[in-house]
Amino acid sequence: MPKYQDAVGYLLELRSAISQNWFSAVVDLAIASNGSQVTEVELERIWRYLLRVSQYSPNASPIIPSVAVQQNRIAPVFLKRVFGFSNFKKLSPDLNLNFDKKVTLIFGKNGSGKSSLCKALKVLSSPEKPVDPLHNARTSASTSPSSFSYQFQGWPTPSVWSQTSGFGSQSQFIKYFDSTIAISNTTGNMKAENAVEVSVFRLELFDYVRSFVTAFQNYSSNKLSQYRINITNDMRAIFSQIESLVNIHVEPFISWSPESPLKFETLLRNIDFFGDKEEQELVNLEGELQQHLNAASEQGILALNAQLTIIQKVEQQLLSLVELCKKGAISNLQSIEINLQNKRSALMELSKEAFPKGINQDSHNDLIQVAAKLIKFNSATSCPLCFQDLGDNAKQLFSAYHQHLASTLQDEIRNITQTLNIGLSAHEQIRKIDLGDMSILVSLFSAGFIESMQGLVNLIKASLPNIGENQSQGDVANFNRSNELSFYINNLQSLKVQLQNTLNIACESSEKLAEKTKQLQSRMGNKRAHKALCGRRESLLTICSNASEYSKQKKMIDCQDFSSLLRKLTLKGKEAHSQLVLDTFEERLNLEYISLSGMNLEQIGVKLASRGSDQNITVTPNIGKVPIHRVLSEGEQKVHALAVFMTEAVVHPYQLLVFDDPVTSFDYNYISNFCERLRDLIRDQTETQIVVLTHNWDFFVNLQTTLNRSNLNNSLSVQVLEDCSTAEQYSEKWDELCAQIEIIIHSPTEPSSEQKERVSGLMRRLLERLTNAYVFNEQRHQYKIKTLQDSNFHNFTKIVPLTVNEANELRDLYSNFSPPEHDDIRNYYTTKTRLQFKSWYERILVVKVALECRKP
Repeated sequence: MPKYQDAVGYLLELRSAISQNWFSAVVDLAIASNGSQVTEVELERIWRYLLRVSQYSPNASPIIPSVAVQQNRIAPVFLKRVFGFSNFKKLSPDLNLNFDKKVTLIFGKNGSGKSSLCKALKVLSSPEKPVDPLHNARTSASTSPSSFSYQFQGWPTPSVWSQTSGFGSQSQFIKYFDSTIAISNTTGNMKAENAVEVSVFRLELFDYVRSFVTAFQNYSSNKLSQYRINITNDMRAIFSQIESLVNIHVEPFISWSPESPLKFETLLRNIDFFGDKEEQELVNLEGELQQHLNAASEQGILALNAQLTIIQKVEQQLLSLVELCKKGAISNLQSIEINLQNKRSALMELSKEAFPKGINQDSHNDLIQVAAKLIKFNSATSCPLCFQDLGDNAKQLFSAYHQHLASTLQDEIRNITQTLNIGLSAHEQIRKIDLGDMSILVSLFSAGFIESMQGLVNLIKASLPNIGENQSQGDVANFNRSNELSFYINNLQSLKVQLQNTLNIACESSEKLAEKTKQLQSRMGNKRAHKALCGRRESLLTICSNASEYSKQKKMIDCQDFSSLLRKLTLKGKEAHSQLVLDTFEERLNLEYISLSGMNLEQIGVKLASRGSDQNITVTPNIGKVPIHRVLSEGEQKVHALAVFMTEAVVHPYQLLVFDDPVTSFDYNYISNFCERLRDLIRDQTETQIVVLTHNWDFFVNLQTTLNRSNLNNSLSVQVLEDCSTAEQYSEKWDELCAQIEIIIHSPTEPSSEQKERVSGLMRRLLERLTNAYVFNEQRHQYKIKTLQDSNFHNFTKIVPLTVNEANELRDLYSNFSPPEHDDIRNYYTTKTRLQFKSWYERILVVKVALECRKP
C-alpha cells in the first residue's frame, strides 16, 4: 500500500529530510504550480532564502490546486465515416464505411480489405511511417498518391489524408490493436504511465521540482558568474588607474581576487591618512630622486651646481627681505609718523611764544643758542648784546627763550626722524629686491611653488606706500605676509642641503650615489602607492566589500550539492512511482488477466520487473528470468498483449479503439472471455467508440450474443466487408434482406453501378441465408464451422438436401453476383440490368419455396 495518496506526501517527506528553507520554498512552489516555468522573481526569492537574507516558513498543509483528474480529456468525438479511397492498398474508391453506432463489427473473409482498412486508421493514429507500402502494389505503378477521406462527428466537412498530411494527425482520438501491437506488447517493455492515470497521483510534481531546482542552479551559477565578472571588471578598472603608481604584481595585490579579498581589505583599513604633509614629502622625494639621477652625469652635476647657485641667491634675497621688512614694518612706521607729527605740533606751540611772527625760526633759534652761552635767560636783567636793562616784556621774552632752549622736543623730533628715515631706507631697499630668473628651479619644487613665492614678494613690494606718501597709505595686511617667507626659505634651505649632499655623494663615489638613488626610488614608490591607495580608498573598500559578499555567497552555493539533491529527488520519485503507479498498474493488469483468461499474473507465472534511471520507469514482463514470448503459448501471449492494451485503453482519453483480428489463436473460451471484456468496456466507457475487424465467425456470433444479453444490441452495428469494395449492414433476417433487394430491383429507373454492386452483395448474402436456414437448418455458417453443441443434434434431422439442378442453379446465381478477383468491379456491373437482377431474385425465391415444401 502506498504511504501517501499522491506525490505531495512523498515530496513533503523529502522536504523534511533535507530541511533547507530554499528547498522548502521550491517544493511548496511546485505543489502550487500549474506547470508553468519558474519566474525570475521566484528564483530571486529562492536565492534570498538560500542566503538567509529572507526567512521562509514551509507550508504545513500545502494548498493543492483544484485540477480536474481528467483535465486533459477531450470531449467524445466519434468517427463518422471513411470513404474516397484512392490508390490506397486494395480498397475500392467506391468503398464507403459509415460508423453510426458506438460499436462497429466489420466482418469479412481473408482478402476482403479488413487489414487495409485498419492500416488507414493506423496512419491517422500513429506518427510512425508504415513499413508496408500504402499504394496498391498489385497493380502497375501509379503516379497518383495514396489518399482517403474521413470525417468525425461534428466536423462540417470531411478531411483528406495523404502522405503530405503527415502521420498521426488524429493520434489523440485513435488507438488500435493488431498483430504488430501484440508482438510489441509481448516482446518489449511497457510504460506503466500508459496504463495508469498518473495525473491523479500528481507525479508531475517531481518533474516540477527537478525543473525548478535545475533552473535555480543555473540561476545561481549565472548570478554568481555575473557578480564575479562585475567585481573583476571593477578591480581591473581601478588597477588600470593605479598601476603606473603602484606595483600591482606584488602582495597583497597579486593575490587579491573576488574569492580572497580579506588580506587586501585589512591593508586598506590599516593604512595611514595621506595629507598635505605626506604630499610635500612626496614632492621632496621626487625632487631629491631627480637630483640623484642628474648627479650621475657630468652635465647633470653642472645643472645641479647652477640650481644650487640660484637657490642660494634667492635664499639670500628672501633673508634680506625678511630683515628689511622687520626694519621697515609699515605698522611701526605709521606709529612713528604719528608721534613725529605730535612732537612737531608741540614744538610749534612752544615756538609761538619764543619767536616773533614773520621771522625765520631756525635762524632765530641759532641766534638764541649763541646768546644762551653769554647769559642765563631765566635770570637775565640786561640784554647780552646791548647791555640795556630789560623791561618786563623783555624779561618774559627771555624767560620764553629759556623754556624753548630747555625743552627736549627737538632732540626727540631729531631721534624720531632718524628712526623714520631708517624705515624709509628699508622700504627703498625692498623696492630693489629682485629674485631674478628662477625657471631652472621650477622642476625642483611642487607645482606653483616658484610662482607663489614670486607673487608673495611682489605683493609685499606693492604693499609699500609710494615715495613721499605717508605710511598710512601702505597695505599693512599684505606687508605683514612677509611672515610667510619663512616657508619658502625653509624649502629653499632644505633643497639647498639636498643639493649639497647630492653633489657631495656624487663627488665621493658613484656606487654610493646609485645606492642612495635606489633607496629614494623605493621610498618614493611607497609614497606614491600610499597616495594612490588613500585617494581611492573608499572605492577599493567598496570592491572588497562586494568581493567579501561574493565569497560568502559562493561558499553557500558551493555547499549545496545539487547532484546529490537531484539523486534524492529521483529516488523519492521512484519510490512514489513504484508505490503509486507500478502497484496500481500491476493491480489493473491483473484484473485484465482475470477478465481475459480467468487467471491472474501469479497463476500464469508472470512477474513485472521495473527498470529506469529516474521515475519514468519501464516494465518488463518475465516468467522467471525469461521473456514471456519464449515461455507462453501463442494464445497466452495474445492474452497478455490484449491485457496490456486494455489496461492502457481504459485510462487514456482515446475516443476510438480499433481491433484488427484480436482473437486469432484464441479458443472458444478465450473468445467468450474477450467478448465479455468488450461488453464491459462498452458499458463502462460511454465516451469510447469501438471498431472490430474480424473473419472469425465464432467471435462474430459470440459478440452479438454477449451484447444482446446485456441489452447493448442497439449499440452494435455489424457490417460485412466484401471484395475491398462494399460494406453493408449485416442482417441474417430473410425479410430484411428481401426488402433491401426489392427497393433496388423494383425502382422505376435503371440502378447505378454502385446500386448494382450493392444488390449483388445482398443477393450473395441471401443465397447464404437460403442454404443456412432452409438446407442446413441453421447448422451451417458462412465462413467457419462453429464448435458443435450437444443440444443441437436433433436439428440435423431436419436438413433438406439440394437437388443437382438446384445446386447448379445456385452456383450459377452466386457466380453472377461475384466478379472475378482481377476484374474491374465498376465495369463488371455496368453490363448487368435491373431486369436480370429481378429475374435472378425470383429464381432464388422459387428454390426457397421448393426447399420449404420438402422440409420434414
